[in-house]
Amino acid sequence: MKSLAKYLNIYQFNRSQRIHFFINVSVGVVIALLFVLMGKFDWGEQVINQGFDILVRLESRIYTEKSAPAKSPVCFIDITDDDHKRWGRPEMTPRGKVAQMVEDAWKQGAAVVFVDVLMPRENRDDPTGDRELHVLFERMLREDANTHVILPVTVNHDGSIGSHFLDKLLNRTTTSDKQIFHRGYPAIEASASDRLNRYWAPYQPYLNNRGDPCVLWSVTLLASAIREEKLDALNRLGHELEQAAHQSRTGSHASRSISLGERQVEIPAFRIITDTNNNITVERDETHSAPYTQRIRYRIAPDTQSTARLRLTADKFSPGDINPLPDLKGKVVLIGNTSHDMGDYHWTPVGLLPGVYILGNAINTLAAGLQPIHMNSFLHFLIELFVILVAASFFLYFTKLLAQVLACTLFVILFFPLSWLAYDIWGIFFNFVVPLIGMSFQRTVSGMEDIIIHRGIKKRYS
Repeated sequence: MKSLAKYLNIYQFNRSQRIHFFINVSVGVVIALLFVLMGKFDWGEQVINQGFDILVRLESRIYTEKSAPAKSPVCFIDITDDDHKRWGRPEMTPRGKVAQMVEDAWKQGAAVVFVDVLMPRENRDDPTGDRELHVLFERMLREDANTHVILPVTVNHDGSIGSHFLDKLLNRTTTSDKQIFHRGYPAIEASASDRLNRYWAPYQPYLNNRGDPCVLWSVTLLASAIREEKLDALNRLGHELEQAAHQSRTGSHASRSISLGERQVEIPAFRIITDTNNNITVERDETHSAPYTQRIRYRIAPDTQSTARLRLTADKFSPGDINPLPDLKGKVVLIGNTSHDMGDYHWTPVGLLPGVYILGNAINTLAAGLQPIHMNSFLHFLIELFVILVAASFFLYFTKLLAQVLACTLFVILFFPLSWLAYDIWGIFFNFVVPLIGMSFQRTVSGMEDIIIHRGIKKRYS
């Protein structure tokens, strides 16, 4: 204990060394506070992304090399390159094939089926396929199906909602007055700096035919809520958002939250904006927690061990056959194109992925309770203060270059494993990149110190 007290006693060093120590600590504290303030801006988000991306890539590499657990909330039915070629490379995904896949998932007890295929109008080249999908949906209503189906629609530039060729049917309910067909917004959001798709979106606001503000829930949020039987709570929350936006067309409103995956999911408000020409648009607010809570964790990738028990291909389905897999019951089944001919591939922190797998990872993140958590700001600052004091003490005992090398090595060896464990087990994110960036400023600070001290000596003896 005495040796530790002796080590911590900075008054054993000369005045110049103590000045160096306090300057290093002061600069470190300023840098730490600067990162807290810059976290609200694009540059701060880029620093957060640097740390997150390293963890996300490591996580993806580890989890995609082993089989996903049987309790995973998602399954995939891929329309592959071979399927697309066998079908004659049609411009539009054959809706008769889609009907077969939806029916098989329904019969196996899937909780939700998401069809990642836009169908804004009838397919004149394949009216039979349109009819087969229409007949299936009619039968699901008539037989009071428990499986919900989400169909993607877009929001137009003028704020109106996009169409679906089965619009009239989608508004109907089952014989027990249950809504099982839903429109969903297939949105994944990219960072402005590098256009990598890192976040899922909660919803997209739009204007109905009367010009009233409405909420179109994202596929990610809608599928997760349905699976946990919280659709009524989600609809109530949407009604609250719409009322708040309608009552105050200029101001921002407090965000709401809903419990999904055993965690609270923050849902931001939205506002109505009227320009000088009286054109009305709707815009969703952003929350400071979004870079954490809406971040996608990419644990599933096509053609890897992670999808060994979660993936089927369209060629597994034929009329009247029921796929023998027992694990579709209670799951979110995503049907989508992984065929390169369809061009639905997007860049992510872990590389190029089909859109249906980006959405599947987003749903898996939310439904499995894997949303990252922002560490308490005060605790985060205390850890950074400890790092600053340790780094500053190195410069008392070693040369500047050796101290910088030792400090950076310690951070990599100690803080990266701790950061990874906290992220993997609890979803807590500590940005280990910040101390390394702070150390990169050390050479500049040391140079400034030398200039100040040199000038002071020069003035003293001039």
